[in-house]
Amino acid sequence: MLALGKYEEAPFSVQAMGRLRRSWFALREDPAAAALQEPGQPFFLEALSQTCRAVGDEDWEVLTRAEDNYARGRRLGVDRPFPRVAVPEQLEKQFEEEEALGFMYPLSEKEELTEILDPHWIPVRRFAIFQQGKLRCIDDLSENSVNSSWEVAEKIDLRAIDELLWITSRLMQSIVDRGFVNLRLSSGEVISDSLHTVWRTQPESARSVLKCVDLKSAHKQYAIRPCDSKRCVVSLQRPSDGQAVGFISHTLPFGSLASVGLFNRVARLIHCILIELDCLACNYYDDYPVLDVSMLSANTEKTIRKLMCLLGVICSKDKELPFSSVADLLEVRLVVVREVDSLFGRIQCSGVHRLSSTDREAFAVLQMRMDAGEPRRIQVRYFGVTLSDSLVDLWAESGKKHLIGLVELYALVLARFVWGRLLDDRRVLYFIDHVGVLAATINCTSRDELWRTLLIHLERADAKPCIGWYARVPSQSNPADPPSRGCWIFPMCEHAIRDHPACFATGELLRSS
Repeated sequence: MLALGKYEEAPFSVQAMGRLRRSWFALREDPAAAALQEPGQPFFLEALSQTCRAVGDEDWEVLTRAEDNYARGRRLGVDRPFPRVAVPEQLEKQFEEEEALGFMYPLSEKEELTEILDPHWIPVRRFAIFQQGKLRCIDDLSENSVNSSWEVAEKIDLRAIDELLWITSRLMQSIVDRGFVNLRLSSGEVISDSLHTVWRTQPESARSVLKCVDLKSAHKQYAIRPCDSKRCVVSLQRPSDGQAVGFISHTLPFGSLASVGLFNRVARLIHCILIELDCLACNYYDDYPVLDVSMLSANTEKTIRKLMCLLGVICSKDKELPFSSVADLLEVRLVVVREVDSLFGRIQCSGVHRLSSTDREAFAVLQMRMDAGEPRRIQVRYFGVTLSDSLVDLWAESGKKHLIGLVELYALVLARFVWGRLLDDRRVLYFIDHVGVLAATINCTSRDELWRTLLIHLERADAKPCIGWYARVPSQSNPADPPSRGCWIFPMCEHAIRDHPACFATGELLRSS
């Protein structure tokens, strides 16, 4: 409630919360331990752990017992903020380092900047945070509205981990299938052939290994057009005299929306070239996870090195590790199992020879249900109405030209009123195919006055609350879409009940459509 803005402060007193917690601790297995609160943590983790254990939650150990648990994890800074923001002296040192590398034009004051550029140059504030012990500087081009003047036209798909796992599974499957490769392409074409003799006779050579190639200071490797330098004059208040000075950026600033979009064009070009060189590489911004078999991994590594050198791309060799069966990729640790044949053999043996008579009977019932079982049918209730002219005129008088968002939100609120007794105290999944309505219902507020009025009605309908979950669903998959278009065919049920609701605001019976 506090996070959603419904309350500005906690509605319960400190004394009341203390009494409630003591009652809670007394119900636990070890009340004294449950009352302990880890320094820097906002939660009573031991009490939560004991509660989870009591209700049979299998993850109870991760709170306080496991080797890598929340109690010994990172402090959340509830008592005081973390010292993350860099002081001006550290920022000035970072400026000087970038100037020495040629990333920036030497320090200039306002008059010099106007002379070098023109009177219409735009300053940008730089701030920095400490991330994994390293100072990371960010140029806030959202604050000066430069990011608002540029829009990403392409959709950036980030499927590196998914692609890597799929490639790994197909590669290992080909080895497990005892020397036969079968691959169906998206075009429908099937590629199938026998596995090369080397991989069958030397299984150790076919062991899957992987690594991650990371570009060093990726954005700083690419220049911006000289005529655009005036839009990114990184400003700093000099610690020595308090004078405001600026640096003209020569490279893509970290914090620019355009930098992300345009850099990814280069990143995807490098990815395509790697694919053409038969490197099993994926791409995630400036990271390139690569998979290979152990026999060819040295050759693949040399190929990538030569390519990056040819393109003039600098990699973070200090952070790069050799090909291995274990690698940390994109904050995820991947482990490739070596003994694939024996692993699959154990699974098959377990599945075939260790089934009891009860297990076999259960599978027989399952097969019978799947082959000839009666499908489960659900009861459907629906309504289809036309909004009153007075309500539409009221919305139109506010100056709105597009009313679809209001109509979608009105339908949701009306459903909550009409089926209140069916939804009260129940878990309810709301399918919504309008992004604005989805955001408004999740946040319980909106900038628009008319939308807020409908949301207040929703709160009134929710006086006896349900446990609601709002989810985005495409119109073609939304079961409520056909009634909104005058179609009353529901193939998943034999009988559907149609309701004829009244307007929740005026009490007027709505006209059925």
